[in-house]
Amino acid sequence: ILEEVEDRGLAENTIVFYYGDHGGVLPRSKRFVFESGTRVPMIVRFPDKYKHLAPGKADSRKDRLGSFVDLAPTVLSLAGVEVPEYMQGNAFLGEQKTEDPEYAYFFRGRMDERYDMMRAVRGRRYLYIRNYMPHRIYGQHLRYLWRAQSTRAWQEAYRQGECNEVQSRFWQTKPPEELYDTDTDPHNVHNLADDPDYRSVLKRMRRANRGHLLDIRDVGFLPEGEMLRRTEKHDCTPHELAHGEHYPLERIMETAEMATARDPDHLPELRKRMKDPDGAVRYWAATAFAVMPDEGDGAASELRGLLDDPAPDVRVTAAEALCRMGHTEDGLAAVEKLVGHSRNKVALRAVNVVQSLGQKAAPVLDAVRAARKKGGYVKRAAKTALETLGG
Repeated sequence: ILEEVEDRGLAENTIVFYYGDHGGVLPRSKRFVFESGTRVPMIVRFPDKYKHLAPGKADSRKDRLGSFVDLAPTVLSLAGVEVPEYMQGNAFLGEQKTEDPEYAYFFRGRMDERYDMMRAVRGRRYLYIRNYMPHRIYGQHLRYLWRAQSTRAWQEAYRQGECNEVQSRFWQTKPPEELYDTDTDPHNVHNLADDPDYRSVLKRMRRANRGHLLDIRDVGFLPEGEMLRRTEKHDCTPHELAHGEHYPLERIMETAEMATARDPDHLPELRKRMKDPDGAVRYWAATAFAVMPDEGDGAASELRGLLDDPAPDVRVTAAEALCRMGHTEDGLAAVEKLVGHSRNKVALRAVNVVQSLGQKAAPVLDAVRAARKKGGYVKRAAKTALETLGG
């Protein structure tokens, strides 16, 4: 690339950014918010003409937290173009360079055919992770990731009981919160979230996460099917929806945090919120009983009522919760219908539920088989469910 720039006579007028992706098909790399999945290389080359814009001498290294979202404002800053207020990220070069940020922020959402929801905050030393779907294992089956022999071998070793406690975690459900000291624990193995000695760090980074999500109006607190349903209803983009009156994010986030904290004390309030006017609030309230099915005594009637909810994603989640609570007949009847839903993102979420329920969901595999005709990610997820559940 540098030779091409040179051959075109542009080398002395070109600042070159060279950077990598966040990994390929290695477990805990791409799609994971651990250090192994978020650290990437970056080199910036300044020609002599613009070396006054460089933050240091040639071959020097800068210790600043940054993200790819910083690239756009940085390029505008170097070009002398005013960075718009609505643009996320921080310029790290040029006249509009900001102070070094205290944190970098990460997210994990849908990964091809699998749904998960994690948000993370990285400071100078600590990494904080908030799991909004703690009832899903880290190592959900992705056809892309399973191309790697290392992934398949790891899973088989776990099935054979050959993994130790740390190695086994990848195949297990998640805690609501994680906190790691990246200086002493670069591989993010020792979760400090429940250690009283780190309570102040946990609270500080928890606040940072919440503040950032509210600041950017994180639309990921809407299930994808519900997000599409609302944007169509209000004839707007997801960004416009997130910044408008039809997205009560504060109440939705509050419900999501209560629902996924694994704290039974929240369940009485969450039962009330299953009747909330907002579908996303109802979705997260129902999620609590998928996360804590053993604590759901008495909530079955409310969950059955949600099987007719106008928001299909609410129906999916209520059905999963009922299945996990032992009301399998009612729950699977709803899942079977939703696997064939006309909106593919709803069908995909339903097939994810089938995969997560395992053999308990065997009675609906005919519906999963039929869903393969939808193609795309639904077909991928359906194929995996049939292969792993014996269909």
